[in-house]
Amino acid sequence: MEIECTIRSWGNSLGVIIPKEVADKEKLLINDKVKITIERKDKLFHRVFGIGKTNKKIDFQKEINEIKKGWENERLLL
Repeated sequence: MEIECTIRSWGNSLGVIIPKEVADKEKLLINDKVKITIERKDKLFHRVFGIGKTNKKIDFQKEINEIKKGWENERLLL
């Protein structure tokens, strides 16, 4: 089954919420082990350069560091 979720902050970690309907359909219980495949839905170019024109100055190094941090977190989840 494939679902789309949003990553949320959970203390010092990241987490996703499995909707109740999906959990019921798949008969998931607390402490069950599941396998999650990560696929980023937004485009890297848009995360770094933005979607449209803006007067706001962008700190590209900060943006790149944030993206790298996201990649590291994804690798930790795998």
